[in-house]
Amino acid sequence: MVDYEVLLEQVRSGEITEFVVNNADFPAFHKVWQGYSYQNQIRGEATRGGVVTYTRLETN
Repeated sequence: MVDYEVLLEQVRSGEITEFVVNNADFPAFHKVWQGYSYQNQIRGEATRGGVVTYTRLETN
């Protein structure tokens, strides 16, 4: 099972640049996302087929 909280923290800290969630895994991810305190620092970009790529928002 994927630990989405760890992935979110790794993206936020810059340890990794992105991670991908497919439509089959989205419900499990969304449960973690709802309680994630730093949503404003992560961006999800959806593509056709329900695949979402999450990256860190760059601050100026």
